[in-house]
Amino acid sequence: MVVLKANSESEKTSTFYRTGASAASEERVSSIYFHCRMAKPKKDIIVNARLERESKVEISGKEAADNQMIVANAAARSVAQQLGCQGADLSTGTPKAITGLYGPR
Repeated sequence: MVVLKANSESEKTSTFYRTGASAASEERVSSIYFHCRMAKPKKDIIVNARLERESKVEISGKEAADNQMIVANAAARSVAQQLGCQGADLSTGTPKAITGLYGPR
């Protein structure tokens, strides 16, 4: 599985966040990849938590990207906890934008 990586093309449409192995938010979609080391069964996997927002919701721009990432991160943390993941590196608070469309300038 390939994790998301910021590059000059993807930064035109996506905002990348500091949570998990990689995380990005676009117009209506947010995606977080995180590592999960499980004790039982003993496995190392990469999980993709993806959120797609309904188009009827009247929100756009940085607020939408940030809010989508907050929800996706909370869901990813819950799944990681239920699976007993170690090494997920998911943000305990609001994930911070680090680069891309709405990243720091």
